[in-house]
Amino acid sequence: MWGSSFSMIKVGVLQMGPLTLVAGRIVLAAIMLLAWLCLIKRVKLDFSPLSLWHYLVVGVLGHSVPFALISWGEIYIDSSIAAILMGVMPIFTVILAHFFLRDERFKPLTLVGISFGFAGLLTLVGVSALQGKISNTLGEAAAIAGAVSYASVTIFVRRNVTQPTQQIATGAMVVAAAVSTALAFMFESPLAVPWNAQTLLPVAYLGLFPTALASLLYFHLVRRIGATSFSQVNYIIPLIGSLIGVLFMGEAISARIWVALFLILIGIALVRRAQNRA
Repeated sequence: MWGSSFSMIKVGVLQMGPLTLVAGRIVLAAIMLLAWLCLIKRVKLDFSPLSLWHYLVVGVLGHSVPFALISWGEIYIDSSIAAILMGVMPIFTVILAHFFLRDERFKPLTLVGISFGFAGLLTLVGVSALQGKISNTLGEAAAIAGAVSYASVTIFVRRNVTQPTQQIATGAMVVAAAVSTALAFMFESPLAVPWNAQTLLPVAYLGLFPTALASLLYFHLVRRIGATSFSQVNYIIPLIGSLIGVLFMGEAISARIWVALFLILIGIALVRRAQNRA
């Protein structure tokens, strides 16, 4: 589901503004998570000042900002490239963890993995910059910034968040829905979009599956098989995203993109190996 989100984002931004697409998917996901938490689980959201602060940070850095950056970036780049760039998120996470988490310092193997990851980034972004494709470079930079935002919120959650996962997931999604809707109305015209089956499809798919349902499966699987085992999904997202782009979106993957994907996956593997040894 996460891998398929990039192609559906590409479909969405061809029909509406990126902020409108983000607001629609997050609002729908927030409604689904609220219904699951309050009606099915019979749990009330905690609205203490500390919880609201955590909802705000996680909602903005974990949903509103990266969703907007990736959606805007896909105006200029293929969905397959966005999926590959998003694969570097765990590499940025270990970089930030080194500076902000005492028990997660660099190991020699970690540095080797980071080097491979950045070599993959340079293979993609550096070539676009050298070729003078400014719009492509900006789109790729936006996708990378989205990955950094995901990494940042991961560190914040590890350091600060103590609420139950269901609470923080739902509360953050509700806050993100409010922030994203406000931004959409400030900078775009959501009501001017011709809402029909064609425009509702990407919003509905993104809101129901990669955002709401995937979040519920994420928390279920982390409890069942552990965070380390679940983290292996980072290998799958860029592969699935790029393959869907090729098979269903008609996107072409050049030798340069395959090399970048290969380097990034090696980087992730080495970083994971260093973490597992630790």
